[in-house]
Amino acid sequence: MEPNYKDGELVIVDRTRYTFGIPQRGDVIGLKFPGQPTKKKFIKRIVGLPGEHIKITGKNVFIDGKKYTEDYLPLYLEQNDYVDVTIAQDQYFVMGDNRGVSSDSRKWGTVPRKNIVGRAYLRIWPIEKIGLVEHFKSEY
Repeated sequence: MEPNYKDGELVIVDRTRYTFGIPQRGDVIGLKFPGQPTKKKFIKRIVGLPGEHIKITGKNVFIDGKKYTEDYLPLYLEQNDYVDVTIAQDQYFVMGDNRGVSSDSRKWGTVPRKNIVGRAYLRIWPIEKIGLVEHFKSEY
């Protein structure tokens, strides 16, 4: 999730956030890896919601045909992807902020709702970066 989050940082995930609410685009979430839900956990950012059509060409992301602006990503981002998928109900399309090396929905597909542990809430390590996790709401 670099440059926004680095390996080794500790983030507290609010497991109750989605008990009554639903995951939103731009949320940073804790999730269980779909291929090995008991072994691996990640933090990723929700980009696509159930029922939406996601198309990625190069570094441009389109949601239902409209370009999605991701202000939280660096301008120098190098990315050369091609994805064209319609997200099933109860599934989410997630990506890491470090798009060049992130293992995410572009590689292993969408994430079932049941694999979402919660919404990232507070960064607690390293100590000089303690603070609330930023979630970005961007229009597309």
